[in-house]
Amino acid sequence: MAFYEEVPYRFGGRGDQSVTALLERLGAQARRCELGIDRRAKAARVAAYASQVPLLTDGQPPLSEPGGLPSTERYWVVR
Repeated sequence: MAFYEEVPYRFGGRGDQSVTALLERLGAQARRCELGIDRRAKAARVAAYASQVPLLTDGQPPLSEPGGLPSTERYWVVR
């Protein structure tokens, strides 16, 4: 099992506290991983959903532009 810190949900804050609370309830542990992304490639994929892009912008550059995306994505792999 794994958790993924997805944009735009991350606009509400990083996922550390939520994942930690859930793991405590489950009695599980996880390893956090942070991976660099190709922001240009991801922005191009997001742009394919043009009708949704305005809804995914929280007062920041659109997610269909590389500058609107984080440089890393975070995952928690449950052990």
